[in-house]
Formats: sequence, C-alpha cells, structure tokens
Amino acid sequence: MLITRRYRAHRKSFAHMKNLLEAYDNLAVMTILDGPGGLFELKCHISMSRELATVVNSISKEVDLVEL
Repeated sequence: MLITRRYRAHRKSFAHMKNLLEAYDNLAVMTILDGPGGLFELKCHISMSRELATVVNSISKEVDLVEL
C-alpha cells in the first residue's frame, strides 16, 4: 500500500531535495505537481513511512517545507 504526502517548498530547492531523497534507495518517489507554485508530492510504501518522516524532518532543517 502506498501513501502520498504533499508539500510546498521553494522550487529552487527541488533538485537538492530530490538528490537527498535519492540517497535513500527505494524510500520515496518525488513528483512535482506545480513547479512555479512549489507543490510536490512524495509517495512511499506504508512500511517506509516512518523513515520518510525522519528524512523529511531532516531535510526541513535545510529547506523550508510546508506539509499540506
């Protein structure tokens, strides 16, 4: 079962966030929904949701993220 979480961040941060997420093999898939608006989503398997939350929390110390 997949879970989806949506966030908003400055679009200039997308590449940095994608690189950080890709460092964790098979953790999540990042999809940009509205580039100019800074809207994107992360999808992961439910079994990885805690790890994803930890990684997002860590990323949010470097990038201003708002979960929607």
